[in-house]
Amino acid sequence: KRVTWLDSYAFKDSPNLKEIIFQGNKPELGDQVFSGISSEAIIRIQETSRGFDSFLDGIPVGYMDSVVNFLIQDEVRYLLHDGAASVVAYTSNRRVDITIPEEIEGLPVTSIGNECFADSNFSSISLPATITSIGRGAFRNANLRSIALPDGLLTLGESAFQGTQIGSISIPDSVSSIGSQCFMECTNLETVKLPVNDEFKVIEPNTFRNSSISEIIIPDSVEAIERL
Repeated sequence: KRVTWLDSYAFKDSPNLKEIIFQGNKPELGDQVFSGISSEAIIRIQETSRGFDSFLDGIPVGYMDSVVNFLIQDEVRYLLHDGAASVVAYTSNRRVDITIPEEIEGLPVTSIGNECFADSNFSSISLPATITSIGRGAFRNANLRSIALPDGLLTLGESAFQGTQIGSISIPDSVSSIGSQCFMECTNLETVKLPVNDEFKVIEPNTFRNSSISEIIIPDSVEAIERL
């Protein structure tokens, strides 16, 4: 019988877990199923598997025969696979501003992985236009004070900016999904611009909890607002 459901926290805090193989179709996931696993983790699937995108819960997805390589440049670790590169870890705790390039080894850098910059000391980061997703807890509790999100970004993961020092954020109109607690405990956050598009329908629980927002415009597309 094939797996159709993975319960919340099923593999949480398993730092040695680097490879997960699914022989069937994409299962439904609970909360933070893969939180705290190795930054080098990859999910492998069969050619016949259905329902998977390029990432599952922030973990890169590739076929069984996909070639996976890792590369460190300017203290940032990248995962290279299936024609794209992902930022998966930051190997320094220095207070230096960071620039993520558009390409690594000729491959476009398309994602910021789960928790890869969590608790970091840098205050500013520049992201390329090629980034389409920012994973769960990517900048959680970092000293980040400013960031420009690129046009073309599609998703912001749960707790992506929780506890950072940002004072304002403009979310591009291309974004269709903002995870719960994304900006929770951003006590300096005063100004927010939400995306305007037909796909952005729900403001998830605790998205802006314990922030300093004084005014926010809710787009017409939003159908539900959970606990802010």
